[in-house]
Amino acid sequence: MDSQTNILNHQQVCAILRRIAFQIAESHVDSSTLVLVGMNERGQFLSSLVAKELSSVLPSLNLKIHGVDAESDIHLAASQKQEVAGLPVIIMDDVINSGRSVARVVTAYFQAGAKSIQTAFLAEREYRDYPIAANWVGRSVATTLQDHVYFDNSNPESLRVYLAN
Repeated sequence: MDSQTNILNHQQVCAILRRIAFQIAESHVDSSTLVLVGMNERGQFLSSLVAKELSSVLPSLNLKIHGVDAESDIHLAASQKQEVAGLPVIIMDDVINSGRSVARVVTAYFQAGAKSIQTAFLAEREYRDYPIAANWVGRSVATTLQDHVYFDNSNPESLRVYLAN
């Protein structure tokens, strides 16, 4: 049986998401529109929470919310490409591991003509196979190859990040 070590509790997760929203707002205070992309189910869950925070911090900011399945080939529809062209994009996920999935999503949005692409993660492992730089991170975790970092959002009232080995 895997042992679990809590890394972040619910209050810490909420505080981190609020901080990330403020950091995004600070970087995009002069933007009129921003594309927020949630990777997979948990990234989409987190991006919706960050979007709520962003809306309260910058109420005039027009947010365009996208969700992508980063585990398969990423093909943006023509309407999505038009929506992204010339706009700043923030790609969000729960945990960045190897960077492979993020690299595919970054490539798709770069090819769609995004003005800029930045990334935000609730947690990151401190090694990667792909050279993806995280712009905003909640918590960096030193791990071994056998360790796994998980975000549990099965109960929205009790969010947590934990390490399993």
